[in-house]
Amino acid sequence: MLLWIMIINLQLIFSEKLKQFVFFMLLVVYYNSLKMSIMFYNKFQKDEKMGIMVYIERNARLTVGILTKKRIINRSDWMKLTVIGCWGGYPAKNEASSGYLLECDNFKLLIDCGSGVLSRLQNHLKPEDLDAVVLSHYHPDHVADIGVLQHALLIGSFLGNEKKTLPIYGHTLDFAEFEKLTYKDITTGIEYTEDKPVTIGPFTFTFMKTIHPAPCFAMRIESGGKTIVYTGDTAYMDELSEFASDANLLLCESNFYGHMDGSGAGHMTSRDAGRVAHQADAMLLMLTHLPHFGDLSQLKKEAAEIFKREIAIAKSDMEFQL
Repeated sequence: MLLWIMIINLQLIFSEKLKQFVFFMLLVVYYNSLKMSIMFYNKFQKDEKMGIMVYIERNARLTVGILTKKRIINRSDWMKLTVIGCWGGYPAKNEASSGYLLECDNFKLLIDCGSGVLSRLQNHLKPEDLDAVVLSHYHPDHVADIGVLQHALLIGSFLGNEKKTLPIYGHTLDFAEFEKLTYKDITTGIEYTEDKPVTIGPFTFTFMKTIHPAPCFAMRIESGGKTIVYTGDTAYMDELSEFASDANLLLCESNFYGHMDGSGAGHMTSRDAGRVAHQADAMLLMLTHLPHFGDLSQLKKEAAEIFKREIAIAKSDMEFQL
């Protein structure tokens, strides 16, 4: 109806040629809207189990909502994951290595804190607003900014910010590194193990040791019936699929392209990531811990050879709401 009102108004305003052009453009917009509606409906019909993934892109931020046939999940129930950094080994120019901000019920948790993460994190919140940090392992591209985070909190306390001790969760298989997580009364290190789930705010974390040169742990994070699984750094292992079973979001490292062998370095390829996601029956696969070479879009194409649902390549400031 709105389309026809706009067309009638055109008759009063524009010359004949301009009217024809604008009329054509309006038809294109209308056709694309109809096409998207049909695709949306068909996708809903095809996947009764998982529902629909809804993508809204704004300024490089990707919001993913999950609709079920019964209702739209209330925003207060959502887990929100923001990519702070996604590069393997070291940060790309003006970006960061591994770091992910997880939020739910006003609880703010940082997963890994690699090089450049503290700087980019401040685009989203102040360091003193963090409620917890969880680390997969102690390689620099995952923990390099822990020290400067501690200094930021210390300086903030001098400036009158509310003083609280930030818990930082890590494993003790490298005790010398674990000890660094405790700093004055600013931060305190808390041990996790793979044999016992840990409740952190609204989240329940379960851990599984991976295959990596430094001891590393994958994380299964559950809240409100939704699940995010983060592989950390690892070579391919069959156990990952069971650990990630039925995940709403699988945040999976893909440090190598499909034709390569990353196992010696303790990393996965794009096809490894696709295989894990397929076997786990995940809803969405996000490729992260990205290589600094090649065409990154190839990672998605290779993973899609095996995993037929949605795939995203991590980008700084990308947001997922589940």
